[in-house]
Amino acid sequence: MRARIMTATRWLLAPGIGALMLGIGFFASAGTAGAQTLPECSYSYPSGQAEYNCFCPAGRGDGSIWGTDIYTSDSDICTAAKHAGYLGKAGGEVRVVMQPGQGSYPSSTQNGITSSEWGSYSESIEFYLPGQAITQRLPGCAYNMPSDQTEYACTCAPNDFDGSVWGSGTYTSDSSICTAALHAGAVGLAGGDVHVVARPGLEKYSSTTQNGVTSSDWGSYSSSIEFVQATPVAPMPMPMANGPVCGKFPVGASTHDCVCGTAGSVAAGPVWGSNPYVTDSDICEAARHAGVIGNVGGAVRLFGLPGLESYKGSQMNGVTSYDWGAYGASMSFDGNLR
Repeated sequence: MRARIMTATRWLLAPGIGALMLGIGFFASAGTAGAQTLPECSYSYPSGQAEYNCFCPAGRGDGSIWGTDIYTSDSDICTAAKHAGYLGKAGGEVRVVMQPGQGSYPSSTQNGITSSEWGSYSESIEFYLPGQAITQRLPGCAYNMPSDQTEYACTCAPNDFDGSVWGSGTYTSDSSICTAALHAGAVGLAGGDVHVVARPGLEKYSSTTQNGVTSSDWGSYSSSIEFVQATPVAPMPMPMANGPVCGKFPVGASTHDCVCGTAGSVAAGPVWGSNPYVTDSDICEAARHAGVIGNVGGAVRLFGLPGLESYKGSQMNGVTSYDWGAYGASMSFDGNLR
């Protein structure tokens, strides 16, 4: 870090010499500190890991994948990352998260890659930006309510509504969960999350037609199900446009909200890394590099992350970042705010 402070001082005191030193430092670091530290991505997700960070080399991207945005865990990681838009032709680092199995995996063509469709599968994978909050997905719904549960949360696949249903509002517990959910209005044809609770059995279950589904009559049955709304989780507040002006990332912070002015309104500082960045990078220049803001500026949110053994520079969105070796702390932008 002392070497970096000295270099920064030289930029300020002698711009011509500073430019020369920057050029020397850049090419030296490209040959040494830029060495790849993450493992090359395996062709399918390693079992037993909740999260997997790896590196896709250029040229990887012709493997088999099943799904769209959420993929079966035996899909080729690098091909799926490119399909999902988290990786370009040059390759790079990816962050993969294990998610529960789903009832179906639809096919699509995205970013020049066509995925295949699949039915039910036991495990899924999903891609996230460094530091981005993970959305915990629900598992695909079983056909009917598990007998050992009093509450059950699951996801209905799109257009998976051809099961049998008995009742209206309150249904026999052997009814198809997803078809009953569509009948009750808990989901639409696009599917989605449902929350089911066990209820006592009724003496009679009446037939009705609702939301394009006709349920059947039934007499006495020992147990029932109903659909309830999940308790909403309060979202994290968005950073305010009148918040503090961005400077450097606060030491030891886990999150940081601040506001960047228009490009050129203040002198731009250097940036090291490619989301994540070292924490003494200029926040606003790093935000432009990451594509979180443009030249007009705006509010940004950052996450504090552990330090890395090396940081790779790149040129993106008109901003050049630089390689660096080991550093004690990193920062990354919240991609949900793009």
